[in-house]
Amino acid sequence: MADKSSKSHDSLATFQKLTSRSDVAGLVCVVTGGSSGLGLYASQALALAGATVYILGRNTEALDREVKRLETNAGSGSQGKMRRVVCDVTSKKSLSEAVRAVSEEQIEGIDVVICNAGVSGRLMKNYGSSGFDIDNFDAMQRELDSFTIEEAEDIFRTNTLGPYFTATAFLPLLKARVKHYASQPRDKTYVPQIITVSSNAAHVKYPILNAFYNLSKTSASQWAHMLSAMLAHSGIRSNTLEPGLYPSAMTTASPQDVQTGHWSLGDSTNGADLPLGRAGLPHEHASSVLYLCGRGAIFANGTTLRVDGGAMQRVPTTN
Repeated sequence: MADKSSKSHDSLATFQKLTSRSDVAGLVCVVTGGSSGLGLYASQALALAGATVYILGRNTEALDREVKRLETNAGSGSQGKMRRVVCDVTSKKSLSEAVRAVSEEQIEGIDVVICNAGVSGRLMKNYGSSGFDIDNFDAMQRELDSFTIEEAEDIFRTNTLGPYFTATAFLPLLKARVKHYASQPRDKTYVPQIITVSSNAAHVKYPILNAFYNLSKTSASQWAHMLSAMLAHSGIRSNTLEPGLYPSAMTTASPQDVQTGHWSLGDSTNGADLPLGRAGLPHEHASSVLYLCGRGAIFANGTTLRVDGGAMQRVPTTN
């Protein structure tokens, strides 16, 4: 029987055990939204595995807290490090400043950009998830129409335009890394990449959180696919990660664990209705990131990795 509990926090010791088997040491990575939720899980795992990780976000206090938390709890075995850069992915000016800050320390470029920053918007009922909603037609119409243009723009600005402009801003640093590796022995090289963190909601036919969240993630996934084609002969890869339900500030009101910074889910959103019987755990998302970033996955290009506990087998989807 599946373990239906996803309340317990992963410890950083769990992350360290996981990262001891990875091969990302020495890589230089940028993670937007890196001080919270899935971005934090990815950033911690990469740093503990020996990568240099630049976490980008708008909240200076949160960025500083997570850098300090890692330094305090990682122990002497970690060879990686975490840096913080204040950045708003909805601002091209802010992104340019972030690129400049990273490039001052990484003159030979960077290996990975993880476009992770995202917002959820206002929660609405998931009309269409359980058969026909004809009896709820009037309520559905009112709720759909209650969203403002500004609300929709806020979601798309972060979830769709954010990955677009983050990728384009950091392309020069990725290309600089390609040129750097051109003079290195093959066993010392890597193929730089952009990883777009979308969502399984990109393919679900009813609102997850709200309709604009689904639409924004569909666009983000499509952008990642387009990048893989446009960059195919440039020496830069593009891959997509489509997670399902994991604990984060977006999915729970519970406080962060003091030691790890991780979240846990309450009884109402614990994923008990998923085929696996629970939501994902922080280290399971981290494992997906470590795989895509790892040197053993260099052949992955244009790949979509969906890790959602089988959720897509239970709902109407587009594929």
